[in-house]
Amino acid sequence: MSKNDWRQKTSLALVAFFLLFLGTAFIRRQGVPGQFNRLVNEAWEAVNEGYYDPNFGGANWAAIRQEFVSGNYGAREEAHTAIRQMLARLNSPATRFLTKEQVAAFLNEVSARPHIGTGLLELLVVDVEEQSRKLQIVTTIPNTPARRAGLQPGDWILAIDGFKTDGLGLTEAMEKLRGPETTITRLTIQRLRKQFEVQLARQKMPAIERSVHAETRQWRGQRIGYIRLDLFLDTSVEQMREAVRKLEEDRVSGLLLDLRSNPGGDVRSSLQIAALFLGDVPLVNVNGREGLKPLRSLGEQITKLPLNVLVNKGTASAGEVLAVALQSHQRGAIVGQTTYGKGLIHKAAQLSDGSMVLITSGSLQTLKGAEILGRGITPDVAVNPKTGRDEQWNKAADLLLRQRLNLSSTTNK
Repeated sequence: MSKNDWRQKTSLALVAFFLLFLGTAFIRRQGVPGQFNRLVNEAWEAVNEGYYDPNFGGANWAAIRQEFVSGNYGAREEAHTAIRQMLARLNSPATRFLTKEQVAAFLNEVSARPHIGTGLLELLVVDVEEQSRKLQIVTTIPNTPARRAGLQPGDWILAIDGFKTDGLGLTEAMEKLRGPETTITRLTIQRLRKQFEVQLARQKMPAIERSVHAETRQWRGQRIGYIRLDLFLDTSVEQMREAVRKLEEDRVSGLLLDLRSNPGGDVRSSLQIAALFLGDVPLVNVNGREGLKPLRSLGEQITKLPLNVLVNKGTASAGEVLAVALQSHQRGAIVGQTTYGKGLIHKAAQLSDGSMVLITSGSLQTLKGAEILGRGITPDVAVNPKTGRDEQWNKAADLLLRQRLNLSSTTNK
């Protein structure tokens, strides 16, 4: 196996695009004549085995197989078109098809590997909002053209280079957003009732080497450990472990974990980071074809320092899972805004020609049974951001000191 093949298989197994990739399947079914007919059958089988709704949203999935697999496809493109049409019967924008070339671009973006772009990463930054079916900005990543241009969580992308996005799927939208280095893409954005245009220059986007940033801050005569987690990468766990260790050595009074504008990322990393603060516990429940199953953290707890969490409208996916798990286990209070509400789990089924079907395999619920999709996580203390002052940080730090004071009072009794 080549190094590139190994990296791709690793990415498929670990990347979240909360999506959570809980695993991949390579589908190769026998008994269907014709190379391209087999591709269509592989896609049908993947959905039949993995789709979270056993009723397939009311679609007669068995009849759909007969309709599409029995076709006579003389070229790969014809089979790919048939797969797209077949998946459209599910009326589920998150279940979609990617060609081999689209898979490579997708993996580069969600794995934070070097690529040409504007910071509009597939699923992490740009997604199709489940209810409206419109293209939306989830959040933006630091040090990217999208962040520098001022794009914000909740912004709607109405047009790309003059092409209206209404009814456009995420895969097709990303094809229009990507392009050669130094070229310009022009976006028509709607923010609340205001429409405006943004121009973004495509450039070489380096690999994101560091996703955890930590420092000790002075607040009301106390040391506060501040940790910002931009997104979950496979390197984030050790970076988080090292950050916690250094802050404990600095004798901080407590920790503020900043998940604002964190769009998610590598699923295994998110489960391991949760364990650093919680130990081995259930984080959320996954509602799939087999009913409710807990999604658990992975690893051992390394700190018991008081902890609060900062979130905003751009906190999504695995960021929401970590935040609500800390809240559910009363490990820390959530301060900020209601989060994005990205709560679907997907599996990736790789077909025999290297293309892929992303299949919705479940939805996420809090341990109390509340759906995350479309609702987000409600903070314990609601604080909206203000220009020039980080009121969310101030409120969370004050709350942290009160918690520590109450804990010390209880201990001394």
